[in-house]
Amino acid sequence: MSVDLPAINPKDLIKIFENEGWQIQRRANHDLAMSKYFNGKNHITIIPMKDKSMPKRTLMAILGIKQTQIGRERFLELYRMLKSIGFIFQLNNSECEPILVSINFFPSILYISSKSGVIWHSRCC
Repeated sequence: MSVDLPAINPKDLIKIFENEGWQIQRRANHDLAMSKYFNGKNHITIIPMKDKSMPKRTLMAILGIKQTQIGRERFLELYRMLKSIGFIFQLNNSECEPILVSINFFPSILYISSKSGVIWHSRCC
């Protein structure tokens, strides 16, 4: 039985993607383009910028194999981390120090913010 996707606003979705290695390429009034190089090619996804939460079908299309390839299960894992931390912060090279660790037997990068002491991890391999 699959778990239903939570309602998420575009700003939190963008922060989740940034922590997964996606980079903002272009901002416009109503959307934002993000890209990441993997599997030998540059992938681009467009995130609609609305004030309300994203429709489930739009979110599933973004998470799908043709765009980000994150998938439902990985997204839910990232979303649960967001909720357990209580918020997402944008990583900044001058603010956070990356440390390679193993979390649940998965190689991960652990980020520790020198300003706030907040910890965030991202699967790296």
